[in-house]
Amino acid sequence: MTIFSRAAALALAGLALALPGCSKSDDAPPVATVTLTPNKRDLPVGSPIEFTYRFEVAPGAKISGDYRVFMHANRDDGSMIWNDDHDLPAEYATSAWKPGQVIEYKRTRFVPASSYLGTATLTMGLYKDEDRLTLAGPDPGDAGQRGKEYTVGTLNLRPRSESITLVKLDGWHPAEVSPEDATVDWQWTRKTATMSLRNPKRDLMLWMEFDARPDLFPDNPQQVTIYAGGTAVGTVKADRPGRMLERMPIPASLLTGDMAEIRIEVDRTFTPARLAGGSGDPRELGIRVFNVYVEAR
Repeated sequence: MTIFSRAAALALAGLALALPGCSKSDDAPPVATVTLTPNKRDLPVGSPIEFTYRFEVAPGAKISGDYRVFMHANRDDGSMIWNDDHDLPAEYATSAWKPGQVIEYKRTRFVPASSYLGTATLTMGLYKDEDRLTLAGPDPGDAGQRGKEYTVGTLNLRPRSESITLVKLDGWHPAEVSPEDATVDWQWTRKTATMSLRNPKRDLMLWMEFDARPDLFPDNPQQVTIYAGGTAVGTVKADRPGRMLERMPIPASLLTGDMAEIRIEVDRTFTPARLAGGSGDPRELGIRVFNVYVEAR
């Protein structure tokens, strides 16, 4: 696995986060009306947010092929901060859309801990290769917007210092950054990884986004247990590929002292250098954590 420094990755961010290609302007009628509803509009960077995507398919609409969704959070000057570009859920592929149908689904993202604070404008569209579909957005004035990118709302991004700070202690390997997207980073754990926080003396919700190597443990998946103090608050199986998002409530009664401790424990680890055909990486690896966050309930 190639490890990039954050400085090097950020230098490539403009390329890594390039917009999907734009089709030429035409007079095609909108195939759908698009809206995006976040569960919060004012939040610290680094925190989770849930988006509800909704497409109301227009009468007579017919779409040839399957398009992807792009959703960009942009600065005041129009440059992109981060994106949630994705394929629609398989059951909602655009080639199967029917006139009058309502497509609605939810996605949870963590707002990257970027240096940008203030108002972020959210824009959306549908694209396939260099082609974009004509949509109707919440603002009728967007109907002829260049590049068929439709404004669907704003967020107010606040400093991360306004959220509860988790300090990573033992059991964490150095942070790594995706060479394709400088807003995506992660840390591998060892068998046990600990964190501390100033005790808020309130119930908490812990959010953790991670992935693992279920292919290495096909018959008996790794078990990931979260502890608050010395008490287990929940266990999940790392039994599927791709990122997993887990939420676990932590009662205030388990947080003792001025500085409380939360621990991630993996029942089994692996070492890439010892795998057949593996890399030369000699580290003991548990799970790969992309985001971990706590908020008061």
